Amino acid sequence: MFSFKFIELMNWDLWDHVRVPLDEQVVMIAGPNGSGKTTFLDAMRILLGARTLSTSRKLGSYLRGDTSVAVVKGVVTNPLRRGFGKRPFTHRGIFEDDATLACIIERRSGTWLRRYAILPGDASLDEIRQSPNLLSPEEYSRDLEKANLPRTLLKILALEQGDTNKLCKRTPQQLLEYVLEMQGDKQVMENYAAAKESYVLSERELRDQEAKVYDIRRHLHILEQDARSYERYRDLEEEVAEIRAVRLPIARYRGFLEQVRTLDAEIAEAEAARALREEEAVRILGDSSVVVEEIGRLQEGVRVKKNDQQVILQKKEGVDGEYRAVRMLLKEIEDLQAKLGSETNAVEKSPEELETERRQLVVAEAGHNAEAERARNEMMELRSERRRLDSGQKREPPPWVVRMGERLAQERISAVLVADVIEVKDAKWQVAIESLLGRDRFTYLVDSQHSLAARQIAQQQQYPCYVSNFETPVKQKPEAGTALSQVSLADDRVPRWILSQLDRVRLVEDVAEGARLGKDSISITPDGYRQDPRGGVFIGVKETYCGGHAKSGRIAEISRRMDELQTTVAQRENDATQLRRRLSLIERALERQRERVRLLERQEALPGLRARSDELAEQKRALSQELMDAMTEVDGLNAAILEKEKNLGLSDYRRKLLEQERQKAQSDLQQRISKRSKLTLELKDAELAVPEHKRTETALALHESEGQLVERLKVLSDNIGGFVGCKDPAILGIFDKARADFDAQQQVLAQRQGEHRRGEQELRKARRSYIRVMEQTVARYRNNILHLAQRAGVEVEIFAPKLVDDDEVLAKAGIEIRIGFDGKRPVPINHPKLSGGQSVIASLILLMALTMQEEGEAGGFFILDEPFAHLSVERIDDITRFLSITNAQFILTTPTTHNLMVFNPARLTLNLRKKPAGAKFAPVPAYLRR
Repeated sequence: MFSFKFIELMNWDLWDHVRVPLDEQVVMIAGPNGSGKTTFLDAMRILLGARTLSTSRKLGSYLRGDTSVAVVKGVVTNPLRRGFGKRPFTHRGIFEDDATLACIIERRSGTWLRRYAILPGDASLDEIRQSPNLLSPEEYSRDLEKANLPRTLLKILALEQGDTNKLCKRTPQQLLEYVLEMQGDKQVMENYAAAKESYVLSERELRDQEAKVYDIRRHLHILEQDARSYERYRDLEEEVAEIRAVRLPIARYRGFLEQVRTLDAEIAEAEAARALREEEAVRILGDSSVVVEEIGRLQEGVRVKKNDQQVILQKKEGVDGEYRAVRMLLKEIEDLQAKLGSETNAVEKSPEELETERRQLVVAEAGHNAEAERARNEMMELRSERRRLDSGQKREPPPWVVRMGERLAQERISAVLVADVIEVKDAKWQVAIESLLGRDRFTYLVDSQHSLAARQIAQQQQYPCYVSNFETPVKQKPEAGTALSQVSLADDRVPRWILSQLDRVRLVEDVAEGARLGKDSISITPDGYRQDPRGGVFIGVKETYCGGHAKSGRIAEISRRMDELQTTVAQRENDATQLRRRLSLIERALERQRERVRLLERQEALPGLRARSDELAEQKRALSQELMDAMTEVDGLNAAILEKEKNLGLSDYRRKLLEQERQKAQSDLQQRISKRSKLTLELKDAELAVPEHKRTETALALHESEGQLVERLKVLSDNIGGFVGCKDPAILGIFDKARADFDAQQQVLAQRQGEHRRGEQELRKARRSYIRVMEQTVARYRNNILHLAQRAGVEVEIFAPKLVDDDEVLAKAGIEIRIGFDGKRPVPINHPKLSGGQSVIASLILLMALTMQEEGEAGGFFILDEPFAHLSVERIDDITRFLSITNAQFILTTPTTHNLMVFNPARLTLNLRKKPAGAKFAPVPAYLRR
């Protein structure tokens, strides 16, 4: 482990920027109470990645209100460990003798964020802040663990006041945990913990699977009984279904068959008469079809001719369109020639230059218009607010306060804002008094009978200010010079807790005057700088809402802002007008350029356009004649179609007369046909229910009669009605699924048994390794304690734990240690007979033994806050001698005292002093070397 050489602090509490040495074995930090000893130690705790600081201390209390970033930097040793060829920070690629540890604390989004750095040598603050590889607290903690400083040992390496004998208060089990954490083989311990957890999990899974298989087996037996019961019920229903679906339809089919055969002859005669009439109708229909085909051919001819006519018409329209376009181009060229005249040779800017300038003017004009519109919108809002204020209304509070008031009004709850009943007498103290009240200005006051309802509404609205009750007025005369003396109340029922805030604060002209009142007083300046026993902080508000001074101040602010906005609108509108004039000139110049280009392009095509115009005029005349010829042919074809349709009408009339005669002949057989149709349908229905091989004469003779089958159905129905058992067909699928599930779970059980056996073997193997590590680690720790005890002149008895191949016994194992002073019989380290100094020495022996290297030398550092508190001179001398015989670094603190014995062990003494009244920073610590 490493030790400290320097500590450098920037913006840490009341130290602006200090650098103090710690490059001695024993360093004493001395100073009166309140001089910053605990503050200095907490900076070291932050540097070591501690999650918590000293008792009752918070990180924010060390960072002043105007501080945005603070840095705690330490230069530590990076010694080469003999026999291993490694240094504490070799894993970070640092091979120098020194290394820099640093913590950068920055305010982000209202919270303090910590980032850490580990750099080689003595890095500067700029190098630290510009380091690209800053670490999160978790990453930094892992790096310190690799440097033999686990986070779990920070609480015993950096002891608070009164905790110097902390290790003596630990149980044997806790002490063994510290020893394994600091000196044990981490991989072996992690393997053992993982194997034990895996074994417990596999055992639990095995027991769960055995119980699951048992439940499934019991449930499967019940399902099998229900499945067999359902099969008996299914046999009864299948027989009933067979009679109704097969046997009974066959009996009915046999009866219908005899009736159908009787009517077959009559059916044949009726079919013959119908066929004769149909042949006559087909002949007439064939003649009509020939005429229809002829009409179709003529109509096809009309369609073809009309298509030809449409093609000619489209060609003519295309020629007409091209002719009109040519004539328009000719006229446009002539018009351009007449318009431009001699201007075609005029010299102007190029089109590209004009277009670039036009785009720039458009963008600039849009920007001026947008800025003017924003100013006009703001002026409208300000005029509306000014009208409300001029009409006698008070200044409206923030929207969230208004919403709360509206909800109270909806519930018919009378409420008053504190801001509406407080009037500041002197405008000079307006900001100071409203800053003291802060959000309490927006406290709603209600009658006591409405208190619960009003607070329930505030909870729904998530209203961030108080809802309080009116209180009985109490006559009190405020002390002169207090904030309350500058306030008058429109309603004397204001709660006393609000008035007391104002009554205990003094109004002062500046910070110096407030400081002269004493550290126990509370004061505030006109601009809102508050001072109290905690220090000073600026709490000034920008918006005021209390009384007439707040209203008049707002009116003056609105008038000033309106003047600024009117000036802005006038300037932007004038700029936009100038730009529009120039833009109009540019656009006219661009249009002249485009006209010149068009004229030059089209003058070359002028002879060709005139020749094309004559050619198109001739084509128009030819296409008009073709169109007239096509229309004449279509008229002739339409006349032929009308003649054919007339002949077809006569044929249809003759066919209808023949159909009437056929229907009259068929009506004579209607009665027989109706009877035959009915019997045929009944026979077909019966035939559908009888298989083909059952319709033979031999098969029909073997079947029962319909009466016998009806009697059997009655017997089966009675049996089904009285059946007791399972009738649900789904039971078969459920039984099959349950049987498959049972087989699958049996396989899972076999798998769990195999996993449990393998887990037991792995656990036994890991446990043996763990016991070996425990024995080696405890033996090494025992030797370290005996070595230190011998040097300290005390007697120590160490009872190593009895290690057996049992997890429960290993979990309860501990190291029991007894210690004896001055030749007395050793007693347990937590025995009440031990004095304070003896407990401190015993704890230091246990603590240093944790950090000793395998070569037998203690290393690293220890931070002890006031270890000599409440100790006698003799015990102080004992601890001093013990510290001097060790090789570890000790950083101690002591209050200012006349007992010079506490300074004997220190080779370096740091002297801390309180911040003088009125000073911004505390004095730089002084130090003395011996």
